[in-house]
This record gives sequence, C-alpha cells and structure tokens, in this order.
Amino acid sequence: MTILSAVIIQTAVMSHVLPFRFQPDLLLILAVHFGLSLGQITGSLAGFTAGLIQDMLSGGLLGINSLSKGFIGFFCGYVRDQLAGKNIVSQFFLLFIFTLGDGLFTQFVSYIAFKNSLPFNYL
Repeated sequence: MTILSAVIIQTAVMSHVLPFRFQPDLLLILAVHFGLSLGQITGSLAGFTAGLIQDMLSGGLLGINSLSKGFIGFFCGYVRDQLAGKNIVSQFFLLFIFTLGDGLFTQFVSYIAFKNSLPFNYL
C-alpha cells in the first residue's frame, strides 16, 4: 500500500507541483527506508516491487529499475547494523550514493540495450 501511494504521489502530484522538472524518486527513498528499517529481505522485496511498478509505468526496458532498486534495498538492509541505521547523516549519505548509482546504472543498461548515445553530451 505504501509503494502504491508513493507511485501515485510521484506520478500525479510531484510532476505538477515541483519546479524545474525536479522530482525526488520516492520509490528509491522507500527502498532505502525499508532496507534500513526492516532488513535485507524486506528491503529487497520492497525495492524490487517498486522498481517493477516503475518499469511497467515508464514504458522502457522492463527490469532495469526492479533490479536496481531491489539491490539497493538489499544492500541497505545489509549495512544497517554496520552504519548505525538510526543516524540520519548516514541515511542521507546512503540515499545520495544510491541515487547516483541508480541513475548511472539505468543509463548504462539503457545504453547497452538500445545502442543509443548516452544522454550526457559530455561523455
């Protein structure tokens, strides 16, 4: 239910409210949250489910977001004991790193799958 609510908020509300086409990836935030709060299994299942829904709604290559967000949820569950999961600074750091990693991974796989030029003009 939480994932479905995040999908609705991200697609219906965020695109019309926030300026400059800036949209936080609520599904990635949920994958990190579930991984840090509830552990590896729940984090990976929540991330995979959220990514699969995002893949189905995007019309792109099916499986990119589900693989990426599932791995992120699993890894956050794995490091929650080592990084003191209650520390807000470490949670924001993980979210920042995984946001970059998620974007790079999806762009790289899209490039490999479609043999198109990368969307970055400077590469």
